[in-house]
Amino acid sequence: MKGTRRTTLTVLSALLLCLLSAGAAQANAIVYTGPVIAESAGGTRLPDWTLNYSQWLGSEFTINGPTTITGVQGFFDCSNAGKLLAVLHANVGMIPGDTLFSQEFSVKAGSGTVTSRNGYNYDWFGADGFAWDVGPGSYWLTFEAPDSSYYDGHMLGEAQNPLEKDAHYDWTAKTWIPGPDYEELRLGIRIEGESGTKPSAVPEPGTMMLLGSGFVALAGLGRSRFAVKN
Repeated sequence: MKGTRRTTLTVLSALLLCLLSAGAAQANAIVYTGPVIAESAGGTRLPDWTLNYSQWLGSEFTINGPTTITGVQGFFDCSNAGKLLAVLHANVGMIPGDTLFSQEFSVKAGSGTVTSRNGYNYDWFGADGFAWDVGPGSYWLTFEAPDSSYYDGHMLGEAQNPLEKDAHYDWTAKTWIPGPDYEELRLGIRIEGESGTKPSAVPEPGTMMLLGSGFVALAGLGRSRFAVKN
C-alpha cells in the first residue's frame, strides 16, 4: 500500500511539473554584432556615422521563428546626452518598410567603455522591458531622432559581425537609402528576446481542468489498487 501511494504521488508531481513548464520561453540573444573596436590594428580611424534628426541609421536582421523582442541596444557616441527611438520596421528589400514598433530611450553622457581615435566616447545604450511579438522573417532595426531636441552624435562603424544590410535615412531626400553611399555601416547592435511561447504566471483554466482530471483519475487508481490488495 505504501508503495502504491508513493508511486501515485510521484506521477502527480511529474504531471504538475510538465504542465507548468509546457511552452516555456527561452531567453536568448537574437542578434549580437560582437565587440566594437575603436581603431583598426594599424591605427587607422574607423567611420563615425552621424546620427541626429537629419540622418538616421539602421540594419536588417532575420529571425527563424515566433519571437518576442524584449530589449535592443546600439553602440553610440556618449560625448553628448540625448534621446533616441529604437524602431522596428517591416522589410521591403534594401531599405526599412512600415513601422511595427518603437521605444524611446536615453543616451547618457560619460566616459564610455571605448574611445575612438577622434576623441568621441562610445558605449552601449538602449531600451528593455517591452514586448514586440514578431513572426519568422527579416526586419529592420533603426535608431531615429525625430527632431533637433533629440540625440546628436554618432555610431561607430566597426562591429566584428555586422548585420545583413544597412541603410540611412536622409532628411533632405526624405527617404531611406541603402548604406551611406552604398557602403557597409557595420553598426554595433544587440537584440534580446524570447523564442517560443511565453509561460503563464497563473495556469489557464484549461490547464487547471486537465490537472484536476489527472488528480481525480490517479486518486481513483490508487483506491482501486488498495481495494484489490485488501
